[in-house]
Amino acid sequence: DRGGGWLGSRDFGHAVSEDLYSWTPLDSVIPTGPTGSWDGNIVFAPHVVEKGGVYYMLYTGLDDHWNQKIGLATSTDLFEWEKYSGNPVVEPQKWSDRNLGVDKIGLGATCRDPMVFEDTSNSRYLMYYTAAMEDRRPCIAVAQSEDLVTWDDFGPTYVEDDMTYNRLESPFICENAGQYYLFYSGKGGPKTMGANPDDFS
Repeated sequence: DRGGGWLGSRDFGHAVSEDLYSWTPLDSVIPTGPTGSWDGNIVFAPHVVEKGGVYYMLYTGLDDHWNQKIGLATSTDLFEWEKYSGNPVVEPQKWSDRNLGVDKIGLGATCRDPMVFEDTSNSRYLMYYTAAMEDRRPCIAVAQSEDLVTWDDFGPTYVEDDMTYNRLESPFICENAGQYYLFYSGKGGPKTMGANPDDFS
């Protein structure tokens, strides 16, 4: 974060620790892409998973029009990262707000906060991410992959019908005793940066 809150996120901080209490800052990783690229404006919300000795970082990138997409970078040592040449790997399809255009809604298309869940019983990975329907209802969407590189978008898996409750942020899935739990944080009000819990019944 180079200042200005998340709007100044031009790369990812990186620090190491041996005890989870004392941390040593290192050089940042995964800078924004060149001007005009899919992640040329801002990068944020990284999520890292490991498979076969390779680390896969899924992250959100914003272009100059504030359109959000999800890209991939890989590493074998967690220090040197290489962006995937086929980025972005996930963007919402026709069901989403991607065709509304930034001029009509004042924002770009929504596609952020990737979280990858390994569905071992079905030999696949599922990516849950923040999105929006074409009518602007907030939702959590899901995509599927067998190799963490090629993803098939399945569309929304949870949709919030209350339009005043306009964002479902940072999804996280966990399993306990055969039941799956979806956690997320929410924000409300058109174009607000947050809401008081008392605003909702």
